[in-house]
Amino acid sequence: MRSEKCDYVDLAQTLEVLSDLLIDTKNRTERPVVCRAIGAYLHALEKRLEAPLSPAHQEALTTDSLPPLPDSPFAPDEDLLREYCAALNTLLLDNRLEEGIAKTLTGLLYELLGYLVEALTTPCFLRDDEQAH
Repeated sequence: MRSEKCDYVDLAQTLEVLSDLLIDTKNRTERPVVCRAIGAYLHALEKRLEAPLSPAHQEALTTDSLPPLPDSPFAPDEDLLREYCAALNTLLLDNRLEEGIAKTLTGLLYELLGYLVEALTTPCFLRDDEQAH
């Protein structure tokens, strides 16, 4: 996927696939390969968060009524979530962590990427009366 042709929804969808690969990785030598890919997509995401969405994604994220906000004490914005993911990813890339710690941090990165993907792919635009007809 060429990063200049994609928007943050495309990047989020790829991060979701990569996070699944990461959590399923059992081999210590494979983890850095997946982490490098995650790092590249997180870096691309940083640049694309403020860019316009494609018309198809704009429509997909538009709804007649917005879903209720989650009642959660953990609610960082997308930029901060991306930074958390990047920091954890950097630690995992080092590949010198004790395996138990690496496994725990891998699980945490997986969960944070899930939050990030959800935040970026949940409908967030309200259809106005003109669009509804």
